[in-house]
Amino acid sequence: MILAIGCEKQPAPTAIDNTNPAVQNQDTQNLKFDAAKMQKLMEAKLAKLKEMVKPQPESNHPKSLAKTTSGPINVPGDYSTIQEAVDAAADGAVINVTGSYTEDVVISGSNNITINGGGEATITSNHVAFYISNYGYGLINHRGYGITGDVKGLTIKGFKIIGGIVIYSSQYVTIKDNDISGPADCDGIDVASGGTNTISGNVVHNNSGNGFTADGIVLQYTNNNTVVGNQCYSNHDPGACGINEYYGIANEIKNNVVQDNTLGIQLFHSRYDNIADCKASSNSLSGIFLWFSNNNSVKSCETFQNDYGIIIQTSSSNQINDANSHNNNDSGIDLYGSGLNTITGSKADNNLNEGGMYFDLYTSNNTIKDCEASGNGSCDVHDFGYNNIFTNCQFGSFNC
Repeated sequence: MILAIGCEKQPAPTAIDNTNPAVQNQDTQNLKFDAAKMQKLMEAKLAKLKEMVKPQPESNHPKSLAKTTSGPINVPGDYSTIQEAVDAAADGAVINVTGSYTEDVVISGSNNITINGGGEATITSNHVAFYISNYGYGLINHRGYGITGDVKGLTIKGFKIIGGIVIYSSQYVTIKDNDISGPADCDGIDVASGGTNTISGNVVHNNSGNGFTADGIVLQYTNNNTVVGNQCYSNHDPGACGINEYYGIANEIKNNVVQDNTLGIQLFHSRYDNIADCKASSNSLSGIFLWFSNNNSVKSCETFQNDYGIIIQTSSSNQINDANSHNNNDSGIDLYGSGLNTITGSKADNNLNEGGMYFDLYTSNNTIKDCEASGNGSCDVHDFGYNNIFTNCQFGSFNC
């Protein structure tokens, strides 16, 4: 039997204060993941990046490095290594790379440079293949000297990279059309601080760390980046994500495929993001996971064959529109300790165990409109919360 549930007048909503420790710690057995553990993990990531950046006295800066070659620059040919070409490249130069290289390339003080692997060049690193920084500290590269300066408008494209890429406190950097994989003790692509960078068309897979959780693409303390059209798969470290954002603001995450990771797309303490047109499948925990994250939009995403499809935990004022969450092992759309969220035009069909949609005891004042749920395991909708408003929805079963 289909239930059409109409609108009922409810008390005025009360916002959940998800910065309040009492709220964060409430009945943690009913919450799916450990926030303190995630906080510790992400802070360890950032500390690891900062280890690479050490202050250097002005006297140690290599003033003899004159960036005078305007290009095009060929590697090999004009220079035998990518690092030598980068050190010599004037602003606006194009560096064309062919062949295979074992390097850790440090890039700083370069504007509008393009490093083009042509879809065939390979760079192998035991850790970070390209380290890009605009930090103002001295960078210690593999040759032992410091480099300082701004990085703006850099493009790295068309490489096979065995290792990782770090963009640290930089802007207008584009990483596109690369194949990036481990094993290396780092994430595939890590954007930390800075902002307004573009990560597009990359295949990021099989990253792993030695005692370090390696994700596919990471955004840390950064804003206004665009992550579009990437494939992130087979990142299997405990807690590893296809795309992982930590304390981000207003990032665009669109048209990405995240498959066979521990978590698909995760936002942690992030706000004003736009996640759209994504596919998240076969991730061992959740396809999309928002926790301690407010005022984000998730639109037209499909989540299937994960443990959980979409989880919203201790978060408020998020918009979930036109989601299709189906055939997940546990449930389709789950809310835990969350309020003032809106779910519109979404479907949750043929999920198992907890069913189509699940609202726990501490979930309140959410709006669910024009949604459908049918063919789910224990029940199509479990609403154990309060003041959740269902309007014009079609559910096969409710609160079974």
